[in-house]
Amino acid sequence: MTTEPAEPNGESPTATRECRQRVRSALPVVFVVALAVLTTGFLVAGGPVPDQDDAAERAAEGTPGAEADRQDGAGKGDGPTSAPFATLRSAGAETDATDGTGDSDGASAAQPPRGIVGPNESGVNDTDGDGITDAAERDIYGTDPTDPDTDGDGYADGMEVACSGSLPGADPRHHDVFVEVDTVRGTHLDPAAVGRLRAAFADAPVDNPDGESGIALHVRRSDTDLPVNGSVDSSPRPGDHNDLRDYRDRYVDHGDAGYYYVLVTTEAAFRGDDYYAGSGVNGAAVVESFDSPKITSSLLMHELGHAFGLGPGEVGVDEERFETAEYRSVMNYNALYEVETYSDGSGEVGRDEWSFVAEDRYRPPVECEDDDGTGGACAAACVAGQ
Repeated sequence: MTTEPAEPNGESPTATRECRQRVRSALPVVFVVALAVLTTGFLVAGGPVPDQDDAAERAAEGTPGAEADRQDGAGKGDGPTSAPFATLRSAGAETDATDGTGDSDGASAAQPPRGIVGPNESGVNDTDGDGITDAAERDIYGTDPTDPDTDGDGYADGMEVACSGSLPGADPRHHDVFVEVDTVRGTHLDPAAVGRLRAAFADAPVDNPDGESGIALHVRRSDTDLPVNGSVDSSPRPGDHNDLRDYRDRYVDHGDAGYYYVLVTTEAAFRGDDYYAGSGVNGAAVVESFDSPKITSSLLMHELGHAFGLGPGEVGVDEERFETAEYRSVMNYNALYEVETYSDGSGEVGRDEWSFVAEDRYRPPVECEDDDGTGGACAAACVAGQ
């Protein structure tokens, strides 16, 4: 399970009352960000929102990636999975992941994927303990039989092959990130915004064992029309349906499967102040949704950055001291709502945030009974239908 948010120890500069007043006078529509801290790390977010002319933006820019939003995170943009994996994995069919239906973590096909080590099977050669035999890794899936997580995305190869119920569309040779999204009544998450977000991750300068670049962002819509009691705070507070921890604990459907949790609400808040567009903590975020797909996508990416562990302690994050050309990242307040990317290491700041996301981000735990960290028990549980 993800760690619970703790009381923050301060505000980011743009969350001060003086700055809020300045931003209010500068822009017709404004949102600000605040700093939140977890027991295991820091985080948060938001920022000023520019004027929105949704109709003009749609006409001028279109909605790239909208068709790819299948609500099940089906793969990595337009790129195909590796041929052996796509062709031979019997559990590869993707499921409709508009969750809340209690889909199991087991393989969706009648027969389990080939080469998976069964829960009570012994005498098989599985050097790395990921739940796939060495022969199957070499001959069927093209994965590394000496590395339980060939693509380094935090999911064992055996899980990505066998657990199509909980990880639909996962590929053991291409980096996957899974996000569960809930929405409260009176709001929704525009598929066009999700499409833009997924396209941004698919374009990431991240290398993969399958020879393709990018990160496959799987956005699984879960509960909708949830009750809400005023603004939703990223920090814990008394009452029901008014803070991110409360929603996550009540409604998360994939809490043990390494998913990030996002709640879309009508009003986000920080420490009781609803003058925010969103905020994030390690593993989770709360955001508001706007008419503009680009603005929503950029905000979502910013808050996911906080959920990944990109916090205000880093130079330029949640600050306005660098121009977009100097620090081209959604984590830069001056670039937020203008760009849909993390920094690639170029520019004045010189931090490669895409590498951080791929290699060092905070990762919600993946938990299976009797698992020793290699993932074999998780794969066996999926095959057994548990």
